[in-house]
Amino acid sequence: MAAKQVDVHDGGEELCVTFPYDRRLVEVMRGLPRRRFDGLTKRWLVPAEDARQVVELLVDQGFAITAAARAVYRKQGGTGLPDEAESGDGANGSEAVGEENSLFARIVAKSKERDGASVSATTGATPAATTSAPAAAAAAAASLSVSELNAKVHRALLRAFPEALWIVGEIAGFDRNRHRAHVHFELVEKSPEAEGGAIKASVSAVLFERTRREIERTLATADAPFELKDGIEVRLQVRVDLYETRGAYQLVVEQIDPVHTLGKLAQNRAAVLAELEKLGLREKNRSLPWPEVPLRVGLITSAGSDAYNDFVNELGRAGLAFDLTVVDARMQGEKLEVALVGAIAWFTARAADFDVLAIVRGGGARTDLLWFDNLAVALAVARCPIKIVSGIGHQRDVSVVDLIAHPEKTPTAAAAVIVAHVLEFVDRLEDTF
Repeated sequence: MAAKQVDVHDGGEELCVTFPYDRRLVEVMRGLPRRRFDGLTKRWLVPAEDARQVVELLVDQGFAITAAARAVYRKQGGTGLPDEAESGDGANGSEAVGEENSLFARIVAKSKERDGASVSATTGATPAATTSAPAAAAAAAASLSVSELNAKVHRALLRAFPEALWIVGEIAGFDRNRHRAHVHFELVEKSPEAEGGAIKASVSAVLFERTRREIERTLATADAPFELKDGIEVRLQVRVDLYETRGAYQLVVEQIDPVHTLGKLAQNRAAVLAELEKLGLREKNRSLPWPEVPLRVGLITSAGSDAYNDFVNELGRAGLAFDLTVVDARMQGEKLEVALVGAIAWFTARAADFDVLAIVRGGGARTDLLWFDNLAVALAVARCPIKIVSGIGHQRDVSVVDLIAHPEKTPTAAAAVIVAHVLEFVDRLEDTF
């Protein structure tokens, strides 16, 4: 393949960008909104209308700009390249672009020439009689268009962060955008819990569709598969970038370290269990005896969900006189804590009216258990005076709630164990006659 070069293609309708394979440059090209890749010729093609953006983006990446591409650039008002005579491009019609400081010096020089010519035409004064050269240079340097400013900032970011880097943060705003091909979200850093867990810093991030598919395959084959979602801490390999149209600084996600997230989840769960142990609450609810005839059943779940239907249908098949009371609650996401703690508090206040309380939800990824490892939820379960049965729907994983209540793998199994205890009482009763 040719060296790094920007040329004109298809009779001037498009620009053609060629370079030997470089992952970082590929991501730079992907940042152009109207680019496309020609798989047959291994070239990137961009509408000629975007010449100014393309040239100014690639100028500091060591690309050569052909005479034809330079002409298109200048027609669009671009002034950031030297004259053909200055470029020394010779027969091949291309120019090697220099460093930012020399390029900026040429821009300032051209601005000074234009300013001098303008003064002479309007006042009759010669350039020597006008403002001094340092003052003219300062004036030129102080006057930029918005697009020129954004282009300069973009180039500065690429120079400051030429390689991808690893960053750790908590995901926020991912869930509401997960249906989009390219997912925009935030990575946040929170203050220590003692300070209220408020957000200390945040940065915008984008996960492009192709990279997302690669990451999802990586997570699906991890030792404990999980999904990206709000509230989990991740370690991501990112490229620092700027979306010039909006002047928005952002991180472009390239890879994920699944071991970090799984380790963090395990660490948080261990910390919650240690706190329960210290308070003497870890076995408090789990050690409650089963009522002799658990017919008065409380249920916390998302009303109308598959988990609700599975649990209710299993009780119904038994043909027993169950008295079921259901409290609807959000069973995933950050709203789970408030909903579940509130529902448990409602049943706790009416403990004398119930024999057993079930908490059920459907299956999902490992990260769906995140809020069932929450300390506030764990304390509410541990302190509840009603025997709790959990049926959270995960075949491979367990949550803190599973470890401190009576655990069953599914909502159906949670209902079945309650039915079994009632049938045991019926069998004993029949044996006495």
